[in-house]
Amino acid sequence: MSKKKIKYELIDDFLQSQLKEHELLHLDFIKNTIDLEEQSLLGAAFKNCINLKSLEIDLEFNEINDQGLSSIVTPLNYCKNIQNLELYIGSNNITAKGALELGDSLSKCENLQTLIIQLASNSIGQQGAFDMGLSLSKCNQISTLFLQLSQNNIGNQGISHIGNIYSGCQNLSTIKLNVDKNNISDQGLQNLGDHIQNCKSLQLFELSIYSNNVGDQGSECLGAALSQCPKLIGIKIDLESNDISNKGMISFVTSLSKNQNLSTLILCLGGNKIDQHCEKYFQKLTLKMIKLIKSIVYLTEEKSCNTC
Repeated sequence: MSKKKIKYELIDDFLQSQLKEHELLHLDFIKNTIDLEEQSLLGAAFKNCINLKSLEIDLEFNEINDQGLSSIVTPLNYCKNIQNLELYIGSNNITAKGALELGDSLSKCENLQTLIIQLASNSIGQQGAFDMGLSLSKCNQISTLFLQLSQNNIGNQGISHIGNIYSGCQNLSTIKLNVDKNNISDQGLQNLGDHIQNCKSLQLFELSIYSNNVGDQGSECLGAALSQCPKLIGIKIDLESNDISNKGMISFVTSLSKNQNLSTLILCLGGNKIDQHCEKYFQKLTLKMIKLIKSIVYLTEEKSCNTC
């Protein structure tokens, strides 16, 4: 009989619980304004969660800084059985140092299979992306990885460093990445593609790179990279509000049409330099995808893909 996930919304209730008994745990402390002492107590409690297999922890909008984050995540390596970890720490005060501590701590969780990190609206920058990417690339058991890094000013170098994770984690079957509003241009997307094309086990790929500086070259390189992933069955990409023209879109979709196992294709391309003349060409290309069941494409209209 499977156990039910236990949820706590007050930190004191969790701290007073039977810590060794927890296997499936959800800590919902969003907007709780947990102070440094409580952050330290929370981390110390994890040392006793020796049977924990799945942890979801919501800490958004808590004014957590690098020191606090380190106090919380460093003890997670005591949870030797943890396989699924969801860490929501967006809209805090985390910098490159915090990203370094986070990556280093999680790299010691040797049995992780599913990892979700929501770090949106912090300040990890290029250095934080480098350090976190280097550490997480050692988590070679991960099959599902979601990273939400929007508005962190990681730039081209940062997204390339994040790409190191995908080259290192050869068991990845599902990738979701959000790098909205991060000053990324063609070079950054090309660097990401160089890593993605090594993911030969990849089945589902979601990318949101809304409101950056990507042009035709970047979109072409991404399409070419995804065409090298033979097991892909689902693609969902938000490239809205960039600098892609008809030429770039056609090249991008032409490459995607080579994925003969693709069953789902969702693209949001509004806010670029694409016009309705591409619609017939796109329809012609999708006919080549013999297993395609679901196809949703917004060429000129801005529609959120709700990616990542």
